[in-house]
Amino acid sequence: MKNNVISNLLCLLISGQIYAQTSPLILVSAQSEITYKGQNGKKVNIGPGALLALNGSIKIKGKLPVVLLCNEGFNILPEGKTDLSKICGGNTSVKSIGIDGAYADAILASTELAYLNRDQVNEWSMVRDPKNAAGDGWGVGEKGGWGVGEKGGWGVGEKGGWGVGEKGGWGVGEKGGWGVGEKGGWGVGEKGGWGVGEKGGWGVGEKGGWGGSGNFVHLIMPIGKVNGKMIRFSWSQPAGPKKYLLRVMDQNGLIIDSVAVTDTFINLDLSKRPLVAGTRYSWNVTTVEGQMVKSNELPFEWAPGDPKKAIQNKMSKSKIYYKLDASAKAMMEAVAYEEQAMWYHAADIYAKTKSQDKQNNLVKMMAAAFWTRGKQDVMASEALK
Repeated sequence: MKNNVISNLLCLLISGQIYAQTSPLILVSAQSEITYKGQNGKKVNIGPGALLALNGSIKIKGKLPVVLLCNEGFNILPEGKTDLSKICGGNTSVKSIGIDGAYADAILASTELAYLNRDQVNEWSMVRDPKNAAGDGWGVGEKGGWGVGEKGGWGVGEKGGWGVGEKGGWGVGEKGGWGVGEKGGWGVGEKGGWGVGEKGGWGVGEKGGWGGSGNFVHLIMPIGKVNGKMIRFSWSQPAGPKKYLLRVMDQNGLIIDSVAVTDTFINLDLSKRPLVAGTRYSWNVTTVEGQMVKSNELPFEWAPGDPKKAIQNKMSKSKIYYKLDASAKAMMEAVAYEEQAMWYHAADIYAKTKSQDKQNNLVKMMAAAFWTRGKQDVMASEALK
């Protein structure tokens, strides 16, 4: 993407220009027929991920739940007409704690990224287009209309939001463990994420490495904890022939397994590889013809079994999970995987849900925010298309 949304958000947070005091209304899930009457009095079609004005109203036809997010609380709306100015913090609001709170934070962070890219003519602009059922609550005029600072805004406030604030990327922060920044010990660079950033990113700058150009291979997945048998290892395509050697190393850097590949991915049955469950490994890729092109290195830890068991307890404690449509449920599951450092499985959910629900802006924004947290800007752009 043309601008570094992570840096933009960090700068705004540090300068105190973003406040969480006034949040937008976000349509999270809609299983009944709804009509939205916007700020201008016109009735418009909206879809999940739409931002709605507080002076608008919604009319619901049907008894299946419609779920909105406002002021970090989820609101389950009844059938009939609802004035949106009356619901925030009202008796329809479900307090966001546990996985519900993490889900709310992730949704707000994704819309924040879209807002920060409001002036860009790129994929981010599409999710704000009213023609794409994005709603009319994306701010008014230069100041945005939502917040109290110079640039409007409303997003992640002091908490930094999902990996794009002071504490950096993937699972960094006080608890350490699987974070990939200074405090976590799992990845590349001080500010978190696992993309290579300054080394050229995805097909931009000296080292390139995307779409058949450049002299660097960017690893995509897996990273973190992976469960199950068949795991897809994937990476970018640099210039030259598509012949690669994938290596798996132990904690001492010794190669314990390798496989030749003629594409930019391979599905491996890890139960048949020389891996010990619960042990940390790393992997990389190099080209094997012509001038050698190398990749970065990513860590992972493998365990057999169904990955869903790792998040079942979180889902069972949610107060809104069973009120959501299929796509919104999937997004909550992806957030739960992120909290467990199971980013491979989160990425899998984002990709599958987007392929099944191509017009869902909530899915697009949350998938793009996921990749942005990992400093994988090209993957973020692809998620928005």
